[in-house]
Amino acid sequence: MILIKLAFRYGADTISILLLRLVFAFPFYCLILVFVQNTKHRYWPERPTWFWLVFLSFSGFYLASFLDFYGLNFLPAGIERIIIFSTPAMVLLLSFLIYQTRITRAQILSVIICYVGIVIAFVNQDALSGGSNMILGAALVLASAFSYSLYLIFSEKLLQSIPTIFFTCIVMIISTFFVLGHYLVAYDINHIFSFNTNVYWCGIAMAIFATVLPTFMMSEGIKRIGAGNTAIFGGIGPISAIFLAAIFLDEHFSFLQYVGSGLVLYAVYYLSVNTRKQKNKTT
Repeated sequence: MILIKLAFRYGADTISILLLRLVFAFPFYCLILVFVQNTKHRYWPERPTWFWLVFLSFSGFYLASFLDFYGLNFLPAGIERIIIFSTPAMVLLLSFLIYQTRITRAQILSVIICYVGIVIAFVNQDALSGGSNMILGAALVLASAFSYSLYLIFSEKLLQSIPTIFFTCIVMIISTFFVLGHYLVAYDINHIFSFNTNVYWCGIAMAIFATVLPTFMMSEGIKRIGAGNTAIFGGIGPISAIFLAAIFLDEHFSFLQYVGSGLVLYAVYYLSVNTRKQKNKTT
């Protein structure tokens, strides 16, 4: 979020930022994939698995990102953060409906505490006013949350039979082609070369620190603790964005944001403690 805001300041548009982020990350995924496929951990999926990989690439890192970015054109950033954090509740509900996954009391309480914290942290921001079309923007961001929820749920099952590194590299490589195809339809390819140099530095930083490293950690997290818990732990994201915005963008940090941040951190701590207790009971 911080790097996106910086890129906006230098005149970049949303789809160009998304493309630069993936294009700069693309070589890393290709090199890692080639390296892994030339070791004893070589893996090649069957045809049905390829279908799921393509679907998850489309749902998780193309459609969800595009809908979220596009929604920001109509919706204030503060409300976007509040709506997007409906993802954990969606993941838990969809997991129950699709796979009959049991929802624990700790998960329910953590979602509630996290969401209250997110609302408190953003409710007094200036970003909560000034949207051009709140209903359209909210619908787009909600659709983004739903699309990403599907990615989390189905990837959890797929990761039980696919190596994490192979899964992450393939999904991100395919996602890059989805975004590139969209860009070629929407813009002249020369548009991507027209930005200030700082936009490309932001793109490189997003590729390394906000794409390559987090995607591998996210995949491993989904595999180890499940989609629901991973989504709840993601509540740290919006809160960390507030702290980083205060440091790097000189944005105001209010008392209510401290309160909201504390609630989110407590919710994550509460969930981690209860998850550890649950694991100890089953071992």
